[in-house]
Amino acid sequence: MKERFKKILSYIPGFRTKKKWKMCCAVIGYIILLLLFYGMGPSSDCVTAQDRAISQTVSRLSYLVFIGIPFLLLTDAFQISSRMKFFSRHKLIYFLVVVPFIWFICLLTIVTLSTNLETGYSSEYQAILAEKEQLAAVEAAKKAEQKATENAEKEKHAEIEATEKQKEQEEQLAEIREKEAEQRKEKINSLLDKYIENPKESNAKKVKKYTAAEVYPVISQKIKGIYTQDKTFSSYETEGKIEDLCNLYITNYPNDMNTPHFKEYLESCQAYTANKDMLWELDKKYGGDITNIYSNCQYREFYVIQKLGTYYEDTISGTIQKELDSLKEEKLEYVAANVIYDSLWGTMPDRSTYYVLRPLAPLSSSGVYTAYVKTSGTKTLRDNAGFEFESTIYQEIDATALESDMETYNNLDFEQGQLEGRLENQLK
Repeated sequence: MKERFKKILSYIPGFRTKKKWKMCCAVIGYIILLLLFYGMGPSSDCVTAQDRAISQTVSRLSYLVFIGIPFLLLTDAFQISSRMKFFSRHKLIYFLVVVPFIWFICLLTIVTLSTNLETGYSSEYQAILAEKEQLAAVEAAKKAEQKATENAEKEKHAEIEATEKQKEQEEQLAEIREKEAEQRKEKINSLLDKYIENPKESNAKKVKKYTAAEVYPVISQKIKGIYTQDKTFSSYETEGKIEDLCNLYITNYPNDMNTPHFKEYLESCQAYTANKDMLWELDKKYGGDITNIYSNCQYREFYVIQKLGTYYEDTISGTIQKELDSLKEEKLEYVAANVIYDSLWGTMPDRSTYYVLRPLAPLSSSGVYTAYVKTSGTKTLRDNAGFEFESTIYQEIDATALESDMETYNNLDFEQGQLEGRLENQLK
């Protein structure tokens, strides 16, 4: 009997080595396992005694398949690996193949048995179980929905963070690019200033190192600034600077789409300057503002008394001046006065006031002379008694020529206004 008991113990894990500490641990472990096995009671929702018995049996079968059988297989309680030479030499195959296979067969068997047993539940308990399953499904759906919502919120939050980070990076990149563009703009502006001061080819090549897209906004702003400061080109440097900048762009970027605009600026500026020169020549021709002269010219009647001579002092300086004047072109100046009409004496000069008349051609004799004149300052005259007095100078003007020149002047002035408007539109 004793020998038989020892043989049985040799099959029980924990007692096979006959080491006391392992046997003590095994006893404690088996007690705990047995307590857990017997502690597996029926569900509290069971309605009948049969329901409780079936529920308890199913619970204990579940205990066996998940705790009992794995324990026996892993501890090799049946000594399968020890009895079979193949598995004794290849224990890894035993634990990786045989143990899972046997456990799976046991699982299918116990699940089938438990399913058959559960068919014996009362209809009331089955209804309770169905309701529980439904509640569990609803709860699982809620948890799944909540988890999906949390995941969606996390994804949204992550997306917002990623967007903000990307936006921040883009802003930083844009700031860097803007700073670099500003530096390029300052450099180009400096090169353009150097070219304006000295428009030579070497300075133009320095500007050409930059692209047309980089140079265009800077040079356009500079031309606009030059024009805004002096829209009437009162300084000839204004047109010269604009012309140099336009030629620079046209030469450096002949195929750029903005080059035609600079050609238009150049043509408008050159036309404006040409007109300005012609207007200046017309003013110069009449010794002042032609429009003012045209407004103040008038037909006047004079009584020409005599040709005006020059008085020279009887001194060395007077003699020298006389010699110098003799070398100059003879001046056409005549002493004239207003005309008096007398019934007895006819026409005669009013000697209370004297004028200096400068006709267009020499006069052959004294007498009444009608001329289209403008005032041209004053001149000091001296009478026979040696007294000096100021006399107004009247310069004769060719009325037909003045009328023609004034028409030309008005046309040019009108064209200048159109050119100014065109330039402003071109430089917007």
